[in-house]
Amino acid sequence: MKILSLLLSLSMLPVLASAQTTANTSLAGQVPDDSCVELTPASYDFGDEPVGFSTSAEPFYLLNGCSVNLIVTSVNATGQSFSQTNDCTGGPIMPQSYCTIPTTFTPTSTGEHNQQLIVTDHKQGNGQQLQQTSSLAGTGIHDAAITPTSCSFGGVQIGNEAFCTVTIKNNEPTRLTINGCQASPNPPFSEETSCPDSLAKKGENGDSVNITLDFSPYGTGLYSGQFAVTTNSPEEGQNGNPYTIPLTGVGLPVCHPPQCCNGSGPSCPPL
Repeated sequence: MKILSLLLSLSMLPVLASAQTTANTSLAGQVPDDSCVELTPASYDFGDEPVGFSTSAEPFYLLNGCSVNLIVTSVNATGQSFSQTNDCTGGPIMPQSYCTIPTTFTPTSTGEHNQQLIVTDHKQGNGQQLQQTSSLAGTGIHDAAITPTSCSFGGVQIGNEAFCTVTIKNNEPTRLTINGCQASPNPPFSEETSCPDSLAKKGENGDSVNITLDFSPYGTGLYSGQFAVTTNSPEEGQNGNPYTIPLTGVGLPVCHPPQCCNGSGPSCPPL
């Protein structure tokens, strides 16, 4: 009887092994294996770029390390500031081969941009979709910058004046046309030096200019205004005029002896 039971158990081993193999195959089929497919680099930061201008294309590579052909169904760079072209979707990628995805950053606004490059594919003969992603980053900066970002002239007696020097810098890779500069209201604010017609492209001599602004109060009290620069930049065309800085100053009364007493009287402004 024991011999018969042993023989029956042994005869069932191939059936059990086959059932286990079938179960393993079915389970593996539920989870696509993309371990032999790689999208590289895994991340890339394009750095600073003026709004409306494009970086040079950075190549990403989809590597097929599998033993079968790879079929790419879609390639997508998410977000409005990133774009791509590719040679991945034209046909199968052979084993141990790769395709290229040149990707570009063109910021639509200032600030940080973080998106993804997403590739969807499947192995030839297997319709289960695989997906690889790389992280994309870049920072949009103003096409032109004004420093400092504000001018405070402090207290100035009527009949006197104070000055603030600002720098206008071109961040574009092309020459920047300046259509006008204006300190307003005028008076009490004005430009002591005029703006040039244009600035050289970033990195060349003449890509920045210093402008001296003047505050000459005609009465007492607080004055507020702005200095604005208008250009032909893509950023200005998209978002209005971003190149403005606030101006403030205080008009002080004119003092005469004996009220002022060389700055020590009760009605005198601080020296």
